[in-house]
Amino acid sequence: MRPIRRLAFLVLSLVFAGCGERVDREPAVAISTSPPPVVKPRVALVMKTLTNPFFVEMEKGARKAEIELGIELIVKTAAQETSFEQQVSIVEDLVQNKRADALVIAPANAHHLIPAVRKARDAGIPVVIIDARLDATQLAVADLAGLPAIGVDNEKGAYLAVKALSAGIEVPTTAAILEGIRSAENAQARKQGAERAFSENTAIRVVASETANWKIDEAYEVTRKMFELHPGIGLLFAANDMMALGGLAILERQWAELGQGGRFRRLARNPTMVDQGKLSGYCRPALGGARLSRCSVCDSPAQGRKSAIRNADRCGAGQRAEVGPGLRLNIMTIKFAAPLAESARCSWVGGGCG
Repeated sequence: MRPIRRLAFLVLSLVFAGCGERVDREPAVAISTSPPPVVKPRVALVMKTLTNPFFVEMEKGARKAEIELGIELIVKTAAQETSFEQQVSIVEDLVQNKRADALVIAPANAHHLIPAVRKARDAGIPVVIIDARLDATQLAVADLAGLPAIGVDNEKGAYLAVKALSAGIEVPTTAAILEGIRSAENAQARKQGAERAFSENTAIRVVASETANWKIDEAYEVTRKMFELHPGIGLLFAANDMMALGGLAILERQWAELGQGGRFRRLARNPTMVDQGKLSGYCRPALGGARLSRCSVCDSPAQGRKSAIRNADRCGAGQRAEVGPGLRLNIMTIKFAAPLAESARCSWVGGGCG
């Protein structure tokens, strides 16, 4: 989980170092020898929700950056990952009431937040996007092209996960995909990566692809219905851990064994399940034997959030946001005692200060 926190630190330190000259306040006329109060830059971290452990780690990374950078961190979250309008209201309140000097936002989808980000730009408040990108076409229309964003190559991560998942499959096999929120850029990219990898194995045919909106309970029901319609499914890809856990729950209940199960990583919610080998853990291979063959792609949420906070810090101080070397994605599998040889260093999305 340390890499997740490092990522959050890297973003906070880049918002107050960067976008034009910062105008210092006029010093008050000294009427006493007491030192003036220290006014800390205020950076607001707006996340999707805290119901997903991934975002809990995101906040931990940002809190570490708060201490190291000497800023005041304001954390705001919506109720659920599908609470699009609530997230917009949070951002608009921060801008309208001047509650923050810079914003770091993990958007719930690719579209809803663009007008609110435009308002922040008009108010002179730097914005850094993390985790999932906003729609590039709509950003250009809103004159927000080049808005700084930090994250992983989700298409490549899903592609690597499915390549590991489907390796060695030579007999005809059907597959299914649990998608994230369909209007979210990272969900779209993960679906595309999974489909690309599945298509490269002529023995595999995808028979179902449905959204479960990143949620455990929805994944449980969606998986149940998919297997009722296609009882012969032999491969299941879930676009995040929460959906993987929901899919696994229904499979364990209704079927004693499944050919293989895989997922695009996020934090494993239940350490016992990791140790039992039912799901790969965060950035480490699962331990112990299991009936399922599984793989996991892990990124570094804390590292990304620290990077976002650092970028926000740079922008707020009149400096340009930095483009780093990228976030590493590793393929994990229970069959090995270490990550597979193939890993991806995914490019960060660059841009000036937003």
